[in-house]
Amino acid sequence: MNNIKLITTDKDIISFENKREEVFGGNKKYEDIEQSTYGTHIKEGNMLAFGLFNEEDIIGGVLASINDGFLFIDRLFIDKNNRSKGYGSLLLDYIEKKRKYIEAYYGFEFDELVAEPIPSSIRLFYNNDYHYCGDKVYKKLY
Repeated sequence: MNNIKLITTDKDIISFENKREEVFGGNKKYEDIEQSTYGTHIKEGNMLAFGLFNEEDIIGGVLASINDGFLFIDRLFIDKNNRSKGYGSLLLDYIEKKRKYIEAYYGFEFDELVAEPIPSSIRLFYNNDYHYCGDKVYKKLY
């Protein structure tokens, strides 16, 4: 059974960061939050991280922040063994459903989601009604 949860504990932040590093082909192994720029931003509240869990193991996640007046999807990742199962769409949908929570967290209302997709994720964003403009994709929320 899969579930999505807000990443807040040091243990979960480190697991999240190690999975993100693994998915993006890095070879770092974080043992402490301060070793990771994203981990520090999550802990300080500058970014929100939502992890997708399969039982106790993290299999994907999304990082989001307010940037230029939009909710910016900084990173979205799914591990290799769980791709093409709809989990990327599940995470994007979750972010939309958590809009009011995110707005309250940042004290800022937004009506657009923005991302800079890597080539392998372009289809995911198109399939979820994002539109290209320059090097970014956008989705208007109503």
